Amino acid sequence: MAEQLSFENLPNFIGQTNSEIEELVLGTFVNYPDTFYLLSDSVSIKDFSTTETRLIFQAILELSKISKIDIATVTDMLIKKKYVLISSAKNDINLITFLENICDKVDTNTNIQDHVKILNGYTQRRELFSLSRDINEMCNDSKEPLDIIQDINKRVLNIQELSEVEDFNVNKSIDKFVSDLNSKKPQGIVSGIPALDKFIYQFDLNNLVIIAGAPSMGKTAFALEIFKNAFMYNNAYPIMFSLEMTDLELTKRLISSYSCIELHKFRDKKLDSIDKSDVKKAVERFKECRYFIDDKSRRLGKIINQIRKQVIRHGSKLVIIDYLQLISYKSKSGNREQEIATISRSLKEVAAELKIVVIALSQLNRQVNARTNKRPMLSDLRESGSIEQDADMVIFPYRPAYYEMQDKGIPPMETDVECIIAKGRSTGVGTVYLNYVSKYVKFISDFKENAKIQILANSTIGVQNHWVETSYNNNNH
Repeated sequence: MAEQLSFENLPNFIGQTNSEIEELVLGTFVNYPDTFYLLSDSVSIKDFSTTETRLIFQAILELSKISKIDIATVTDMLIKKKYVLISSAKNDINLITFLENICDKVDTNTNIQDHVKILNGYTQRRELFSLSRDINEMCNDSKEPLDIIQDINKRVLNIQELSEVEDFNVNKSIDKFVSDLNSKKPQGIVSGIPALDKFIYQFDLNNLVIIAGAPSMGKTAFALEIFKNAFMYNNAYPIMFSLEMTDLELTKRLISSYSCIELHKFRDKKLDSIDKSDVKKAVERFKECRYFIDDKSRRLGKIINQIRKQVIRHGSKLVIIDYLQLISYKSKSGNREQEIATISRSLKEVAAELKIVVIALSQLNRQVNARTNKRPMLSDLRESGSIEQDADMVIFPYRPAYYEMQDKGIPPMETDVECIIAKGRSTGVGTVYLNYVSKYVKFISDFKENAKIQILANSTIGVQNHWVETSYNNNNH
């Protein structure tokens, strides 16, 4: 019985109502049942403000799943579910007579879409009024401002979605496909690493991408390569949330990768005249670019608010988070696995909501180090169930030589990298072979490209950047 009468648990209505419109919509649904199936996604129990209209709508909704809709079947449902008794006990109203009266008023369905739009408008205004009241209560209760803002964002989005149901249109869908097919420019975000882009083509908008690996596999360097290429060549105004490094540390890595100046020279402050000239040119180039690094945000709510702000203000298309397990989110249960599930689901939802790419770095479970074959698998993802489920793509950068060199006490410099695409909803799975140049914190496609970098590192940065940009543009559609 509780499940049948769940609508009775709705809060008391506050703000504007229009009972005449409510009755007119219900009468049309009963007299012209096709209109209900046409508009059912645009109407909910929240649109009705009286016990009688709620009961009749609930009866129509339940009936639509098992039988045809007309005044006889709706009346029968009202009796079977004992909704007639509820109405009589609560307001002393004969629900059957009430239904007959509203149906007698309707002799056309011509304006039903306009009537539903008006009905939705009353609902949205009531929801906004309720939200303003709740904001006042949350402020009086001294709730954290960021939590209040997060709650407001979620509820405003829900209010916006009320009645915003667009029916599937075959022609529109096919036209979108043809437009995408004929477009030479990727609609998503390309990585800027030719071999990888040849396999995946692009990171699709609305997607959550997980880059995971054991320590020292180059996860951050790999993500920074994508980040750098996004603001250098994609004009995507990317956002980088760093929960481990400062913006200064990341900038050093970005400049090292771009200018092919060894990273240790920035730490040691040992730059020769050529290095200084190249750094100056790199700095001038970077100042022309648009990107955002946030090394302060730690809480999930603050990160999502920052993402929304940058997308709205600057049209950001790519977000990178380093890394997922460091995001702070405290649930009432205190169960970290559930908290990680909430974090990954929230990142997936914000990617879909804002039509952006979200790339989150992730740790692996320690069990991978206990295996002889340390090549990572999906099950190695820490708190893997939720992350694996929410991700549209999972990439594992894996350096086999790292373990061999580690065993021999040799520091790995330039090593082969297996870029394992372990999950790809649009791409399938496979392995792309790259090369990691650790002294430049740089991922490249092959040894031939590495040789070019070694030569160009001794020449002017202007010549070098001409080669890099040409390589990028020629290899990425």
